[in-house]
Amino acid sequence: MAGGALAWLTGTSLGINTASQLGAVMLLQASVVLILGPRAAAGLLFPLAYMLFLVPFGDELVPALQAMTADMAVALTHASGIPATIDGVFIDTPVGLFEVAEACSGVKFLVAMIALGTLVAHLCFASWKRRALFMAAAMIVPVLANGVRAWGTIYIAQSQGIEFAAGFDHIVYGWIFFALVMIGVLGTSWRFFDRSPDDPLIDADAIEASPLLARLAPPRFVP
Repeated sequence: MAGGALAWLTGTSLGINTASQLGAVMLLQASVVLILGPRAAAGLLFPLAYMLFLVPFGDELVPALQAMTADMAVALTHASGIPATIDGVFIDTPVGLFEVAEACSGVKFLVAMIALGTLVAHLCFASWKRRALFMAAAMIVPVLANGVRAWGTIYIAQSQGIEFAAGFDHIVYGWIFFALVMIGVLGTSWRFFDRSPDDPLIDADAIEASPLLARLAPPRFVP
């Protein structure tokens, strides 16, 4: 709780929202341990750790994702027979100049996919190797899919005209595209799920027998 309070105070004093929000989440996590005790907190370890996704993050990845998206879009544009040149996040084609803006970097979907992937990896996989492979796919596939989406916008403009491409909200359609990508990732991974729905997520016997948790537990007063 002291660490969470310090992070919150530091972030608030310096105007760093990420630090102050992280401190607030840490205070909530510590409150659960303090109120329910170490054994209950051990059983709730995953949901307590999952609370870290309450802290907004990802803005620091936007420039790198913009550059990667632009490079992939140009490569696919060349592969589809359309001449194009790139200057940073700007892609110049015969039909017009395109910009991979911050909203098109794909960072929101990447963060959402990481959060969903973490939950699925915990609930549906028992093997740590399979969990690691699934999380790698959850991070790599959205980045590649965003490059395909950016290229699709350029290709539609080239084949149907810039007016047609500007006539639909490619961000909204991008989320529909990403929903299909998400379904594809989960559907492909379905056959590799190795945790039965009936398997317990908490080993209560191991928690009760843990000597470390026993030392951390408060004394019991028996009348």
